Amino acid sequence: GKIIWPVVLQDRPTIIHKAQIETIRILVSNKWELHIIIADCGSNTLTYAQKVSFKSELLRQLMKRKVSFSDINFLSDYYSSSPSIGADILQKFTGISSSLKTKDLMRYSIKEGSYSPEKINKIEERNALKFIQPLLTWSVILHISESYNRDFNKKSIVIAGQDELNQWKFIFNKSSFIGGLFNPKLMNDENHIV
Repeated sequence: GKIIWPVVLQDRPTIIHKAQIETIRILVSNKWELHIIIADCGSNTLTYAQKVSFKSELLRQLMKRKVSFSDINFLSDYYSSSPSIGADILQKFTGISSSLKTKDLMRYSIKEGSYSPEKINKIEERNALKFIQPLLTWSVILHISESYNRDFNKKSIVIAGQDELNQWKFIFNKSSFIGGLFNPKLMNDENHIV
């Protein structure tokens, strides 16, 4: 099967990424193929050099754990690719966004309210492209998983955090070719997601 690992672009990989790499390592050692998507849309506070640095550090972490991968791309690359791929992704984006209410997207973005009030406020101040980044990511993931199933008659799984389970359930209802593995939530003393 194919592992699809959507990674949100940050200034550097986190402890969560390292934990997810361990899960991925087990799957890759059992002949699963890894496809990484670095979600960079709307991250205009990071320079190109910082994006490349994040990608390099992520690759370093993977190599350190001897995890091989088939693809690693920035999310924005999919939206500047060939017309046929772009058309399929746009169709999926239209289908997802037509069936999603803004209030639900906000609920998914703030992890069902489990973020601290400060973090929620920061999310509410995001630019529109960053706000719809989940939609852009889901559209690409559906495209990849359905293409993989068509070409190899195999299914895909997403590696994500348990705090994103409800948003992924929404996407899993769109395709029978994709499922997920979720690492547990890490909570601080105030019972907010770290």
